[in-house]
Amino acid sequence: MGRSIYRKAKETHLGQIYEGMIILDNDLVRADWRKAKAILTDTLVKYGAVIHTARRWDERALAYPIKGNQRATYFLMYFELPDGRSSELRRSLDLNVKVLRYLFLAVDEIPAEEAELASAEEANDFELEPPPVDGPRPSVFDELDAARENERERVRSDEDGSPKREETASKPAESKEEKAPEGDTPSEESPKAEEAATATTSTDSPQES
Repeated sequence: MGRSIYRKAKETHLGQIYEGMIILDNDLVRADWRKAKAILTDTLVKYGAVIHTARRWDERALAYPIKGNQRATYFLMYFELPDGRSSELRRSLDLNVKVLRYLFLAVDEIPAEEAELASAEEANDFELEPPPVDGPRPSVFDELDAARENERERVRSDEDGSPKREETASKPAESKEEKAPEGDTPSEESPKAEEAATATTSTDSPQES
């Protein structure tokens, strides 16, 4: 990739300036990072883009696996694109199996430090360490499983405390049983009531002749 693809923003008026973050498969970068970078710049130029800066931004672990990759390399680019060519460019990137993800954002200007950082990569003596080999790492699904297990433990803890609530609820029943002997008072007066009932019966009944 030569310097001829770069242009100053003030010299071009193609259309909107974009900030593009493109994530590439580490296998492609590990084989030859300059060729990997050229694949991206050539694709943009093919669809009429004027590239202002393009550089390797970082290599890092992904938040979740993408196409079996745990790690990937991020390329940061600033470019202008003619109106009506955005959908064609996006379609081309979608079909490239080595492009894991990409994001384009419309911006008003290019950060001043980007030109210097991008030019540093063009030096003949610039060396880039190969990306590390992918390894297992916790994913967001592991975190979700841990959160579910914590919730189960909380539910179990609440269930273990439920007998205390049952004991509290049984206390009113016990108090009613204690009050039950007071109900014997009417039964003590029952003989008198029987005598009155007998007297009334004997008075109302006709005498035998």
